[in-house]
Amino acid sequence: MTGAGLPRRQRGRLNGAAETAYQADLRAFCDRILEIYSTLVVARPDEGRELCRQAILKYVPANAVRDYEQCLAAIREDLRQAIAARISSQ
Repeated sequence: MTGAGLPRRQRGRLNGAAETAYQADLRAFCDRILEIYSTLVVARPDEGRELCRQAILKYVPANAVRDYEQCLAAIREDLRQAIAARISSQ
């Protein structure tokens, strides 16, 4: 890996060797990130969970989980009623 950060792809079409080198650098970067996350989650689970939560919240609004659970609860209730109605009609 050439640097500490995310590997940058050169501009334009890469030749075979350059593409292979870039993919290897990217793979090494991703492996290192997974190693850091897994070590953090095992050694410091509370901090690891919070780190993951903050990463997720960059892309998903904080109220999205609550909204999803409310929507799911309504669908589950409709399903329970349909199942109960089907069972009672037999």
